[in-house]
Amino acid sequence: MWRGTMECPILSRRGDMARPHRPKEAEDSAPRPPSEAHETSGGDHPGERLAAIVNSLDVIIWEFDATELSTTYVSPQIEQMLGYTVDEVYEEPNLWKELLHPDDRERVVDTCLEHTRHGRSHQLEYRMLEAGGEVRWVRDIATYVPCDGEPDRLRCVFIDITERKEAVLRLEENRERLAVAQRIAHVGDWQWDLETDEIEWSDECYRIFGLAPQSMELTYDKFLSLLPEESVPEIEATAVRLLESGDRHAMNQYFVLPTGEPRILHAEIEVMRDEDGTPYKVRGTVQDVTELRRVEALHRRLGRILEHSSTEVLVFDAESLQITRANQASRHNLEYSADELEELSILDVLPSSPRRRFEQRLCEVREEGRDVVRFDTSAKRSDGSKYPVSVQLLYSGLDLEPVFVAIIEDTSTREEVDRLKDAFLGLVSHELRTPLTPLDGLLEVMKREIDADEQPRLRRMVELAHSNTHRLLEVVNNLLDLRRLTSEEGIELERRPCDLREAIDDSIAENQALFFGRSLSYALGLPEEPLCTRVDRRRIVQVLTNLISNAAKFSKPGGRVEINLVRDEGQAEIQVRDYGEGIAEEFQPYVFDKFTQAHTPMERSYQGTGLGLALSRKLVEMHDGDISFETALGEGTTFFVRLPLT
Repeated sequence: MWRGTMECPILSRRGDMARPHRPKEAEDSAPRPPSEAHETSGGDHPGERLAAIVNSLDVIIWEFDATELSTTYVSPQIEQMLGYTVDEVYEEPNLWKELLHPDDRERVVDTCLEHTRHGRSHQLEYRMLEAGGEVRWVRDIATYVPCDGEPDRLRCVFIDITERKEAVLRLEENRERLAVAQRIAHVGDWQWDLETDEIEWSDECYRIFGLAPQSMELTYDKFLSLLPEESVPEIEATAVRLLESGDRHAMNQYFVLPTGEPRILHAEIEVMRDEDGTPYKVRGTVQDVTELRRVEALHRRLGRILEHSSTEVLVFDAESLQITRANQASRHNLEYSADELEELSILDVLPSSPRRRFEQRLCEVREEGRDVVRFDTSAKRSDGSKYPVSVQLLYSGLDLEPVFVAIIEDTSTREEVDRLKDAFLGLVSHELRTPLTPLDGLLEVMKREIDADEQPRLRRMVELAHSNTHRLLEVVNNLLDLRRLTSEEGIELERRPCDLREAIDDSIAENQALFFGRSLSYALGLPEEPLCTRVDRRRIVQVLTNLISNAAKFSKPGGRVEINLVRDEGQAEIQVRDYGEGIAEEFQPYVFDKFTQAHTPMERSYQGTGLGLALSRKLVEMHDGDISFETALGEGTTFFVRLPLT
């Protein structure tokens, strides 16, 4: 760079060296150096050589009026770096300011003017815009040049640092991302310089030890002072052993935070050695694994609880249905070893469930989001014998290999109690049915014989007695049917071809009085063509009558019940929908159990025995069909009956 206080040589727009103006007399009388004498005789002018050197540099030489920061000279490299020609710059002397990035412009201009006011040179890094709008990072090395008799100059060298700056920014971004990752994972990195005894910690290392990031300078002794006294000897022995002969080491360390909170830390350590094998640096990571160890301990405790639970627990793969784990109770009850069970499918030990229905239950808990699906079936022992069980299915999709968990309860004792109860109910029902049947018929005759106009009060009393007797007889009949269905006696079905449209019509007719009494309407959706299957028509009408009756009872007065019949992949599906209050989630698993009813205001208006749905499910399953429901609180419930078509 040219420096001076009296003279100010500058570059001309041609790129050669322009001399400062002198009076002619001074020029004539001044002695000429040999170089100038040579120049006048036709040799290379020093300004031309200088211009050639400047033009060969991969930088921009840009000169400004120090007061206005307007261009007085720019080198041709501007076209290569920023995409502007020299002429374009001279036509717009203030172009440099316009090319500054908007976010940098005010800062850069103010800084330049501040330095020039005090006659100081300076260096800046900032962004400029190319002719095409792309951003370039430049380093501006500016030299303040005072000139005698002319405005002072600011002569700048612009170096393109875009690639370096972008690399630095990427490095800073990566460091920030690493810091974020360390903070989230509670992992810090560190290194120990053995020559200087200085230890460098990342910010997360400080946080793990309960300290503010970079709050203290660390040496080996200071680090040991942070640890519990009882653990220091072990740490020192490990360090000596590693430095003498080791390369890598992993260890867990108990630590107490300054707040008194205990933590468990896991460290990975690596020793760096030179070509002679002498250690010169130790580096590694430290991770707070307290929560992980707590989860692992909880997992082990739960595993022991499940292993020794009296309830059978089977874990099986969500795709292959292969058993992957069986607890002690399941091994004992099923009479298999652990290895033998892990070679079986869940369907090998729960064979009483048709595969299609079992897969549907898996779908309910896996894809429909139900927490648990409950059902009764039979489990098969290794010798082929079976025993009754109640199964709860759960799904766990958190592992790399999603699994189902089957919690199996042996219900043999419960079923024996149920058998005795059913026997007692059967006996009582028979004893009740014997007098009720003729009494019901007698009251029916009396109701017809009594003139309502002549004896209205007696007629109402007889109607009330007949209604209650008929209801009691219906309950007794249901009890007897359910007893036969759950006992070895069974019910013999009289299967005949049946158009399900006619069975639905009969069921609606049975409920006409209930529809009329509650001002209900119904919407009927039946196919135009017959939809036939081989069933016991009386029993299917019994099922549908019960479903339609429930829908009517749980509908609001003036409401509507929808009954639809559709064909679905080789099956007939009957849908009965109400728009009542819906079924509460906690009651849904028990809908088809005997003697159960939801406790709602609507239900209290129509007390029942809780046998209807239990009986309906048994009858549908006897027809190789299936019954299920969908419900939403405040929106109502839909029951589905699916029967195979002939």
